[in-house]
Amino acid sequence: TDFQRITALYNNSSFIRYPPEQTRVGMVPATIVTPFGNVDFVLDRWQKANYIYFIKPENMGMLTLRPWQIEDLAKGGDYERKQLVGEFGFAVKLPKSMAVLQLS
Repeated sequence: TDFQRITALYNNSSFIRYPPEQTRVGMVPATIVTPFGNVDFVLDRWQKANYIYFIKPENMGMLTLRPWQIEDLAKGGDYERKQLVGEFGFAVKLPKSMAVLQLS
């Protein structure tokens, strides 16, 4: 996957050592520290292959269109049902707050 290809660029075998008694090794990087800043990963099973999206967290947020509310549903038998309803939108505040990297 693209995630594996990027994390492979940051080889840690020269500076991480494990004692002989340790029989289990592994990690899932959540953040990669680069000269340009930290990169946090969010894994998404529906993400298209060969594309990586970058978004500055301080310039993104959610807009509330309809706040959360509880609505009753039709009764059935001896029970009541309710649903939680809300409507929100995703917003990025500056045009240079995001980028797309396409890997070949």
